[in-house]
Amino acid sequence: MTITRAMPTVFVADMDAAVRFYTGTLGLKLRARHGDHFATVDCGAGSTIGLHPASARHPAGSVAIGFRVSMPLKDTVAELKSVGATMRDEGTADAELNLANFQDVDGTPLYLAELREPRQKSIRIPVWPTLLTTFLAYTTWVAVAADYGLASYLIALRPASWGAQILLDLAIALALVCTWLVRDARQRHRAAWPWVVATPFLGSLAPLTYLVAREREGRRESG
Repeated sequence: MTITRAMPTVFVADMDAAVRFYTGTLGLKLRARHGDHFATVDCGAGSTIGLHPASARHPAGSVAIGFRVSMPLKDTVAELKSVGATMRDEGTADAELNLANFQDVDGTPLYLAELREPRQKSIRIPVWPTLLTTFLAYTTWVAVAADYGLASYLIALRPASWGAQILLDLAIALALVCTWLVRDARQRHRAAWPWVVATPFLGSLAPLTYLVAREREGRRESG
């Protein structure tokens, strides 16, 4: 077994407050943060402090020393057991790490850490932007190709009774979409009227644009 890295981990009651203390009060640099699961603070000269939520086993204010090793975690655990080390457990999963807790001869909490295999990320298709771009391109092509622009759509439907039915159906569908849009915008404390006013003139392009803007705003808030 070869230890490649050691890092003390401080168990904290409030991750936000702990990060503010180590970065703001002490002036250290936040190296990484994984939500409220784990954070690392760069202390300079290659030294790092880990911050981890407290638990029944590790109450707030306690410290454990972690070791990164050069061999698989299960093999390291087996080797430690063979030489008489006291293991508290033989492996648990925590955020992005596999951990094994043990202790030294004085009962000091120690742990082994191994990076978990990264999960295959699913390919996320931007549905609303793709649909908006495609529909906008097609609508533009139709308007340019027609003799009377978008008005040709109304002219083509006017002679037939089915044309009126289709227009009425589209109007009802867009009204329902606008009803949802107004409620959603109110919940998000955003103005809905620009999109509602634009809908009779642009059709579904207006609510599609709203959905694209809503999705981008959601990504900014979560990021």
